[in-house]
Amino acid sequence: MCRSLADLSGNVSRRLRIAAVLVLGVGTGAACNVEQTQPEYQTRRETAGIRQLFAGNTMITYNPQHGTQVEYHRADYRSFLWYPGNTRPVPADWKTYPGDRENPEICWKYPVSSVNPVTRQRGNWQCTDLGRYAYRLVQIIEGDPFSLASGAVPFQLQTGRYTAEDLMARAGRRASDLTILYPFPE
Repeated sequence: MCRSLADLSGNVSRRLRIAAVLVLGVGTGAACNVEQTQPEYQTRRETAGIRQLFAGNTMITYNPQHGTQVEYHRADYRSFLWYPGNTRPVPADWKTYPGDRENPEICWKYPVSSVNPVTRQRGNWQCTDLGRYAYRLVQIIEGDPFSLASGAVPFQLQTGRYTAEDLMARAGRRASDLTILYPFPE
């Protein structure tokens, strides 16, 4: 049976929906025969599921060029990026985009005054496919545990690889206050 993330709503837990996106590749069309789906409808449903995954959650990602990045995504399509070296979060608009049928995308539009230090791009829509994003994903945390939407960061983040627990300890907060959605606690 061909399934999409939207099929996993209802009584299924939020953690299972996250696993479907990140582990099983739901939303990629990989498990479905093209004749079994209506591509436009399927893609709309899948991007809605991806929006549900991001909205109201903090994503912690890592790559060697940028280091650890922490970004809280509000349900109203505003996000707040805690980037290494910055003294305050960088606000952005975010959206999901169908991309090609195999690779739905997550996109951010940062202020024109901001510059990506790696790519040298100024604020405009920048998108990445969900598969590439998932590869860099370290953790998904429920809510805004670092209060990034307030316009302040707990401390100036240094380049390196950190978990939410590391950051909470450095900020003088209790890691037990975190609700970690991914990876799944033992």
